[in-house]
Amino acid sequence: MKRQIHIQIHTDRILAKTLEPLLRDLQRQIPDIRFDHQPTYINLDTPPLDNKQVSVVWWEVLEPLVTPGASPSLRSSSIITIQGQDGWNDYQLLHHYCPKDDKIDQLPRDN
Repeated sequence: MKRQIHIQIHTDRILAKTLEPLLRDLQRQIPDIRFDHQPTYINLDTPPLDNKQVSVVWWEVLEPLVTPGASPSLRSSSIITIQGQDGWNDYQLLHHYCPKDDKIDQLPRDN
């Protein structure tokens, strides 16, 4: 089963000078990522990923950017979700800029 990861960056929560380098870095690390610029947010969607690719994108690219102690750029401005077994009907919340600890889902390393 292939799943997509969705990242929503709220542009009012990130410094403009850090946004473009962050977007370039994500585009370099996640081939074929799609961007949708809106006035107050940017949506980024990965292509459909198999379980191994999901694990790499989350644990090696995104999770280090949102973990406590990381640069605040993505951590303090984004919401990151992933499709569940039933697509977006049962998505998992992997990160929220204003987290409620009991609401954040944990993605296993061996997805």
